[in-house]
Amino acid sequence: MMKIKDIVQAVERLAPPSMAAPWDNPGLLLGDAQAECSRIIVALDLTQSVLEQAAAANCQLILTHHPFIFNGQKQVLAGSYEGDLILALAKHNIAVMAAHTNWDNAEDGINWTLAKTLELQNVAPILDPNYTASEILLLAGDLPKPLAAAELLEHLRCCLYLPALRAAGLKPDKMYQRLAVVGGAGMDLWPQAQAAGCDALLSADGKHHIGLQAAHSGFAVIDGTHFATEVIGIRWLAVRLTEVLPELHVLNIEEQDPWAFYGQAGRKMQNVIGRRKKMDVEQVLAAFAKKGYKTAHFADGAAAAAYLNEQIDGRTVAFGDSRTLYNMGVYDLLASHNQVVDPMHPQPGQDFFEVLPLTTEGEVFLTSVNAATVNGELVNIDAIGNRVAGTLYGHGKVYFVFSTNKLCEDLEQAVWRARNVAAPQNTARKGYRTPCAVKGDKCYDCQSPDRICNALVIHLHCLKRAEAEIVLIDEELGF
Repeated sequence: MMKIKDIVQAVERLAPPSMAAPWDNPGLLLGDAQAECSRIIVALDLTQSVLEQAAAANCQLILTHHPFIFNGQKQVLAGSYEGDLILALAKHNIAVMAAHTNWDNAEDGINWTLAKTLELQNVAPILDPNYTASEILLLAGDLPKPLAAAELLEHLRCCLYLPALRAAGLKPDKMYQRLAVVGGAGMDLWPQAQAAGCDALLSADGKHHIGLQAAHSGFAVIDGTHFATEVIGIRWLAVRLTEVLPELHVLNIEEQDPWAFYGQAGRKMQNVIGRRKKMDVEQVLAAFAKKGYKTAHFADGAAAAAYLNEQIDGRTVAFGDSRTLYNMGVYDLLASHNQVVDPMHPQPGQDFFEVLPLTTEGEVFLTSVNAATVNGELVNIDAIGNRVAGTLYGHGKVYFVFSTNKLCEDLEQAVWRARNVAAPQNTARKGYRTPCAVKGDKCYDCQSPDRICNALVIHLHCLKRAEAEIVLIDEELGF
């Protein structure tokens, strides 16, 4: 079995430490380099959720982009951010390493991945005469075609899966062609971007005075958020690791931006692809009820989890492979007073695939969907068939638990979403090397052995002689 030091060396071949900024702290931050390692989790940040998922998956190493130990650590105390994490990591014997500005600057790293995601062409670095490899890499590329300001914002918003963008200095009558990009906090590089002939800069963490200065100089700066401009690059790092270390089990988990956009009346703005009509949730629930489903609606995952915990008691319960339910913590709630089988929570000595046949049994089946329509239709894609099979037959009751961000206007859009939004992210999460996981943009209808789009099931109506319930959640969860 390989050791942690072998993985560290593989990461550093992809992201050489010499490319890190002098102030940075990449590399192995905690743990024994000589310890054996067969499973790792890759994430943008080390959070309590990431740690818990690593422990549940029996991972020996967590690879993050942002170093959770950055400055001198003088104390390790319970109740502090770093202290709680270090104590829990030691308890579970999990090591941590980071690939930060060295991955930002690396070939194929954060910034190059961002440029590809935005569909930029003729991409090249913007280098001053005194540039060194450890400086933050600023890239420039051409948009597929010149875009007006509104078109530019919509293009960037959709590419980054954001509900909104902040910008300064945009001109409604200007056409934008050449765009500079840098993932994370790179807004202060706008003068270099302007001097290189770019029309705008996309980065993150824009400060007030930077917006004033750029706008005064006739240059546009656009804030794509720190999370959105970097998370795509860290997912790509997970894919690259599976290529250079095929024997290593790499888990690329779902994460959520700690910052959210809120609109009128304090409602959280959901990430959507393209334009969508204003949605009346009550009408959506009525459409499902008309088709024979019971319905329930909650503001967030915690309230929905509490509802399921109250409804399901003393039963045999099976789970589909659902990130939504995993992130809601439903398994832990139900396992305390039900007999529960979940592929994402195998018992000691079991693996994911050994648990799958057991999910065909049970009085209750819980799963999510890849997409749904406002007219009451459900769409799911599956690789093996266990998840969709559980929704069709064999269980007394089925719960479909999903967020409003998965709702689409019609069936065509729902199938498109399932294939081009949900499937690529689920494939990358599992560490598979399909074209959609590698490029992270769309379905390529590939013939890869790692392909997960093997079955497409559409529920047009609640099945006869079946009891099914829609649990709809306003908080964005899952892919």
